[in-house]
Formats: sequence, structure tokens, C-alpha cells
Amino acid sequence: MMTIPRRILGSLCAALAVAGVAALAIGSSPAAATQDYARKESKDCGHCHVSPKGAGRRTAAGREYEANGHRFGVKSWTSDTHRDRFLRASAAMSATWYAEANRVLDALRKDETLPGGLALIDATRDRAKMFPAAWMRAAKVLLGKGEQGLPNALAALAKLESQFPATDQGKEAVRLLDEMANGTDEAKKKAAGDARAREAVRVKVLAGETEWNLGAAELARKLFDEVRADPRGQEFEGRIREIVEGPEKK
Repeated sequence: MMTIPRRILGSLCAALAVAGVAALAIGSSPAAATQDYARKESKDCGHCHVSPKGAGRRTAAGREYEANGHRFGVKSWTSDTHRDRFLRASAAMSATWYAEANRVLDALRKDETLPGGLALIDATRDRAKMFPAAWMRAAKVLLGKGEQGLPNALAALAKLESQFPATDQGKEAVRLLDEMANGTDEAKKKAAGDARAREAVRVKVLAGETEWNLGAAELARKLFDEVRADPRGQEFEGRIREIVEGPEKK
């Protein structure tokens, strides 16, 4: 079971526990997974990662290893282009940029023909299927708390709207946010607008992390600079430093 980074659940942790989905937070850390693969293949972490400590950006060998389902010496893709598209989706998934991951995987699923690649696409998509229902349950628990739970409920709804717009839960989130944004309660109108604006900044952080892990450092830094220039970006400064400095600074 995958680990959900704390920055994604944020203030939803308590609500998720109420909703009975706290088990989603249980799993292996990326660093532990890196060490497991190193032992399995009898290689140093630095064989596949830029940092000799593992985790973070990957070397060419590491990208190939990941693209083939963490196996050496196999071919899962009909072309290097398909392999690179999968790596982009995988990087987006690791950054919890689910909208981008699903967009790339949905298109790739129509183009790929090799069984290995198709299996990797489906397995990667499955990693995020649990979130829409869990986030909506949490949002409804918080909405039931009235004014006290409203800010965190709106944050969950904004995430659903941006990350899973095609799901039933994503469509319901849009409806609920629109009702508040177009209603007569000025406080709720402002809160809904603020939640959507904050989510747009958060998504830019996720996009930057995706580009950083793909090796597009210049583009990633540009996105991070845009976040820093936004008044709402201050809360993400720690996360940006963590991404850029990487495991070698820990």
C-alpha cells in the first residue's frame, strides 16, 4: 500500500480517521523502497539515483529500471517515446499530481500494445483510485461540523475538483463549490474562492516537483519562483526546499 505524503492529507488527517480511512497512511517510505531495490539487485542506491543515498531524481539506468516495472533486462514499451510518457506519469504520480498522471496514462493506454507496458499503466492508475471516495467522505464529515470544519472541507473539495474532475466525486465537488461561490453567503463565497486559488498554487508546486524529478530543473525552478511570488505560496516554501535540496541535505 502506498504512503500518502502529509502535505496531501494536510489538515484532513483527523477527518480521514473519522471516515475510517486512516489505513491509507500506512506504507513504506520512498527511501526504504530504494534500499529494498538496491538489495534485490545487489547494486548501490547511486546506480539508479543521482543522490548516492537514493530517492529523488534518477539516473538513466534508474529511469529505465522504473519504466520496466523495477526490472532490468526487459522491454515493456514499443518505443522510447512511450517509455518517457510513462515516466512522466510516474513522476506526476509520485508528486501526487494525479490529474496529470491520469491524463498521460489515459492517452498512453490507447497507444501502447506490449503487455508489460499495459500492466504498468493499469497498476499505476490503480494507485490513485482510492482517493476520490476517501476525500469526499472526509469533506462531508467536515461539512457536517459547520463553520468549524468548512475551511478543511473546502480544501478537500478543491483537491477533488482539480485532481479527479472526471469522477463522480470530482463532479460533486465542483457542484458544491459552485453553490457556495454563487450563493448569498459572502463568507462562504470568499472561502470557496480562496480554496480554489490555494489549490491552483499547490498544483503548481506539484508540477514543479514532477519536472524536477524528470530532470527539467530550469522549468521546475521557474514554477517554484511563480509560487514564491504568489501571496499564497509562502506555506509551500518548506516543501519546495525539501524538493530542491533533496535527500543529500538530510
